[in-house]
Amino acid sequence: MNLVTQVLSMVASSLFSFARFVFSVVVFWLCFEVLAILLLPWLPEMSFQNDRQDELMPFHSARIWSPKPLSSFTREGILYSHDEHGLRTHRLNKKPTLLGIGDSTMFGFGVNAEDTLLYQTASCVDTGLINGGISGYSSSQSLRLLSEILSQNEDIEWVVLSNLWSDLMRTHRSDDDFMADLDRLAFHQSLLNHFVFSRSPIIRLLSQTWFTYIKPLSPPLAVNRVLKGDDSGTLRRVSLAQYKYNIKSMIDMVRAHGAEPIILLLPSNETGLDETMVRYRLVADKLAYENGVNLVDMEKVFKQLPSEKRKLRFIDEVHPSVLGHAEIATELCNIVRPIAYN
Repeated sequence: MNLVTQVLSMVASSLFSFARFVFSVVVFWLCFEVLAILLLPWLPEMSFQNDRQDELMPFHSARIWSPKPLSSFTREGILYSHDEHGLRTHRLNKKPTLLGIGDSTMFGFGVNAEDTLLYQTASCVDTGLINGGISGYSSSQSLRLLSEILSQNEDIEWVVLSNLWSDLMRTHRSDDDFMADLDRLAFHQSLLNHFVFSRSPIIRLLSQTWFTYIKPLSPPLAVNRVLKGDDSGTLRRVSLAQYKYNIKSMIDMVRAHGAEPIILLLPSNETGLDETMVRYRLVADKLAYENGVNLVDMEKVFKQLPSEKRKLRFIDEVHPSVLGHAEIATELCNIVRPIAYN
């Protein structure tokens, strides 16, 4: 009987100690929660701040920046209008659809919407178009944009891929590193929005302290400096290996959608290409060959022209003139037309 009493006494003592421990933890947790509520207003939010002063290219949480939807501006007498998705507006809403992916040349910088290579190519085969060209976009940004556009448009049958020049820009940190930070931020914000963590100020305090002071998030690319080519550095915005991965991923993505990819290598208003440009172009050329993708190399076409005539095809070092867009469209049409009417 005494043994039973001792055992019961030990169990009761253990339960009491455990209950006291749990009570202490709860009290301490509640104290920290109150402290967190008091401290949270003093900590900055886990977010990026876009350093671009105007609102033409606001910060984008997945692609670093994107044109403001339903915006427009005029520069040197040319009107640039954007639709509800922030893409350049064209009045060709037919089906099936031709999609163009790239940077400012695909966007049509320096020419009216009806003079862009995309508009003229779509008119050639009497189809609709979506202009997925955005100024300054690298292949890493375009890869994400392509995924978004394909998921929203089932009637796309041809996709022209023309990323290159923006990938070659110098920078202090690659686009993919910046976007890795964006993904990391998005993940933790989604985690904090979970019904359990969203009710705990202490969890938010610890997370915001981590990303603010211990392992801070890097700010986004200086968009205005990128678009002007002023962001000097030793790195390319997209490495050669990453460029190869991006182009191959876009080819696979387009084909999985049931559309036909076309790689467009744009020319430059220079007599020769430097070694780095050649390496990137050779990667695209090899990917086209290995994957049975049609490739249009406008550098080879323009290379045959005398210097004086070549200059007429450009408005600056890389952006084609109206005449340049027309000749690129002619070469693209020779590829798209047989596919369209096959």
